[in-house]
Amino acid sequence: MPHVVFRGITTEQLKRISKPLVEELAEICECGTDNFTLELPSST
Repeated sequence: MPHVVFRGITTEQLKRISKPLVEELAEICECGTDNFTLELPSST
């Protein structure tokens, strides 16, 4: 199960790109969109 960690972007930016990104990755990997985990660690 692929785990993608994002840094340097806001939560809103990730919300905007997450669906099209996961759909494209699923197409490339020939798997379902539910196979991906996206993480945006909080930083202070």
